[in-house]
Amino acid sequence: MKKFLSYTQTALSFIAIILSIVAICVSYPRNEDSSLDYIGIIVGILGALVAILVGWQLYNALNLKELVNQTEKAKADAIEAKNQAEQMLRDTQVSTTQLSSKLTSITDEVTHLSNCNRSSIEQISMITKGMTDLQSIVKNSMELYKSMQSYIEKLNEELGKKINKDEIQFATEEDIKKMMDDIFGNDKGES
Repeated sequence: MKKFLSYTQTALSFIAIILSIVAICVSYPRNEDSSLDYIGIIVGILGALVAILVGWQLYNALNLKELVNQTEKAKADAIEAKNQAEQMLRDTQVSTTQLSSKLTSITDEVTHLSNCNRSSIEQISMITKGMTDLQSIVKNSMELYKSMQSYIEKLNEELGKKINKDEIQFATEEDIKKMMDDIFGNDKGES
């Protein structure tokens, strides 16, 4: 609204100036005796107005050229920013691909290590079971060894008794079985 009033006031001022000039020209017509030449004044005023308008056009042309330069610079900056953004996108895609590849490799290695650990645990479990079985065998062997040692001691005692009596007799198969039954029990003597 303020701009409209400003334009209206400027237009009315120009109209008032033109009407004033016309009124002066009508009131004082051109006269040869008078040294005042109104047409020259009017032409001078019109020349001044034309000069102002041409100056205004030049000013606008320079502003327009500057505006075009700023627009071109903004366009170049926008193109450069677009190219940088595209380069960053390509770099990001390459980095993402490399990261994905490394992640897959790490996943494969973890899976392999997990399988190796599982295999190692199974082997350790088998070795532990084997050691337990071996301990049981050694324990049974020690018991058999002790039983055999006891048997030999009893046999030596019996032999010692018979040697002292000078009654050496050779044992029969039944005597041996009986001694075995006495030492090892009925089940072990039969086997």
